[in-house]
Amino acid sequence: MSSKTLVAFAIDDDEGELELLRRALDELSTIEIELHAYTDPNLALIDFLNHDADLIFLDYQLGEMTAIDVLEQMRRIGDLRPAIVLTGHGDEYAAAELTRAGADDYIVKSDLNSDKLKDAIARSLAAYGKRLSEAEVVKHAFELERANAQLKLAKRDLERMNARLQDLSDTDTLTGVSNRRYFVNRGEKELSRAVRNGDPVSIALVDIDGFGLVQDRHGKRVCDQIVERVAGVIQQAIRQYDVVARLDGETFAIVFPNTDLDNAAGVAERCRASVLGLSLPLATTGATIGVSVSIGVTCTAVGGTYKLDSLMQSADRLLQRARGGGGNQVILDEGGND
Repeated sequence: MSSKTLVAFAIDDDEGELELLRRALDELSTIEIELHAYTDPNLALIDFLNHDADLIFLDYQLGEMTAIDVLEQMRRIGDLRPAIVLTGHGDEYAAAELTRAGADDYIVKSDLNSDKLKDAIARSLAAYGKRLSEAEVVKHAFELERANAQLKLAKRDLERMNARLQDLSDTDTLTGVSNRRYFVNRGEKELSRAVRNGDPVSIALVDIDGFGLVQDRHGKRVCDQIVERVAGVIQQAIRQYDVVARLDGETFAIVFPNTDLDNAAGVAERCRASVLGLSLPLATTGATIGVSVSIGVTCTAVGGTYKLDSLMQSADRLLQRARGGGGNQVILDEGGND
């Protein structure tokens, strides 16, 4: 054993007791122990079950829990690793109770020393080896299978949670549509796919007309309502496989996969017309604010470029032309992009 470092977990809600255990382990001459000490039994058990540690030391009384509770949880899910209990009393009843729960050995705290630890560790490791080589593994097979099923369920829950977190990281918090980060990633993927398949991809940039003036007159809250409403209208107007994202303030971008300029123009025009039908009532005066958008649309098929930056620059130039021409219009790339 001297050639191998044993990894041990220790759980005791008294840090002083943990320090005494650590000192006794440090005095072992033939066994090197890497100790992970915990005062929180729940955290310790979670970490232990996810760690390939060699054994665990448990204080008998762990706040509202006991070592028996921890042992029963371990054995219930088929964890057969050695467990040594440190207890303040050492009667036969306690020994039998701990053995039934799955403890391999126990040490009375008043007797704790390096020799007691060495003997308990040796006996526990021997018992563990016997469990692994005999039919007790078979006895635990059903529990292991059930534990594996529970782990699979937990893994699915974790995957769902991670997927939800990913959705949140890809979503604009105000509007619920995609954000710039997602748009760039998705746009690059669609362009890579288009290069492989020889398909066109179109890009549109959308700006809410007169947004700065509305903000000056009516403030941020009204502007946020407008942005939110426009995002919802665009989301309804585009096709199922198109993606709209809010890039910043009042600017949106749309990627049209496998779509030429004419078809993208049709969807963009539907977005423009749908937004034009919006009106936002003002709570202060009862008047309504009309909303319109300017849109610039370009396509890989026009200039032959499959670079997202180049397409965005082309769409932005077209957008500025639409805004400069009075807004509420869609301008298409009739020439070529750089």
